[in-house]
Amino acid sequence: MSSMSIRKPSYFRSVRVLFTIGVALLIVFKAKHTDVLGMLLLWCIPAFFLLVTAGVSYKHKKDNASTVDCFNEGNDGFWSHEFNDSKLLLNEKQQTITIKNGANEKTYPFSSVISWHFNLDSGGYDGGFGTGAIRQQNLNNSGLFIEVKDVMFPEWQIRFYPQKGKFHQDTGYKDMEMQIKRWLRVLSQVINKE
Repeated sequence: MSSMSIRKPSYFRSVRVLFTIGVALLIVFKAKHTDVLGMLLLWCIPAFFLLVTAGVSYKHKKDNASTVDCFNEGNDGFWSHEFNDSKLLLNEKQQTITIKNGANEKTYPFSSVISWHFNLDSGGYDGGFGTGAIRQQNLNNSGLFIEVKDVMFPEWQIRFYPQKGKFHQDTGYKDMEMQIKRWLRVLSQVINKE
């Protein structure tokens, strides 16, 4: 296995943003001097919606590209996964696992790992105004969970995000499930020597 690289998105390279700017420039340069202000004011309403939808699309693409996986490239004994403020690092040579979730980060010997499991929440969408909050809650409850011998931090959550599609769509859900299953296999191979 090797790490996957995805092109980082840019809000300003979005077709919707470029179209919005292009139409505004077209109005400024092609309309009659007396009509420019009125036409630009009329253009503001659809431009606003285009820019907002471009922003939502950009956020999904940015999150898609934010996952960084390293699968023991060059047989150096390091395996790592990072997504935003969540990190998992396995060091085969030192027999340690480093886990980060938010501001908390700790390193444990492999012998401190008790178990691991994953959870993928989905559903509960009614199409109403609360749907976005439900989607975010499902994403927050999903991930790879590692239980360790630590009284203060007995369980850690490693976060994932689909590299293709959106979490609430089949494509994104299956992609995230596959990412987590890869890491379940890595944990079994590295820690349990299976």
